[in-house]
Amino acid sequence: MPPASDNVVPIRPAAVPAPLAVEIVQFRPWQRRHSLKGYAAVHIPAAGLTLHAIAVHQRRERGVVVGAWASVGERPLLDREGTIRRDDAGRRMFTQTVTFPEIGAAQAFSDAVIAGIRVAFPEVLA
Repeated sequence: MPPASDNVVPIRPAAVPAPLAVEIVQFRPWQRRHSLKGYAAVHIPAAGLTLHAIAVHQRRERGVVVGAWASVGERPLLDREGTIRRDDAGRRMFTQTVTFPEIGAAQAFSDAVIAGIRVAFPEVLA
């Protein structure tokens, strides 16, 4: 289990009966995508769980930051032969690896991750 640090950010989504804290354990920058800033490893001490590859995004319009969010990992959808499936437009298809019981819980998780990134790695979302 990662050591405790000052990067713990409490949240309380409706679907979680007690306050939940997340800790940003690691951040890996990524420069090749439009909104994607990088990937975080997020530890949830109450569950003893660490989620890796949490995508951290930031959207800008005309050079001004208009939003930031975090999303859980996805994996490619494979056909029976192990080839990545594609939609009618030829784009790769993905499926979620983690789901939340309601949109409020997902938003609270995203908000907590972004708050943690701003504390632990302030240069990322500058």
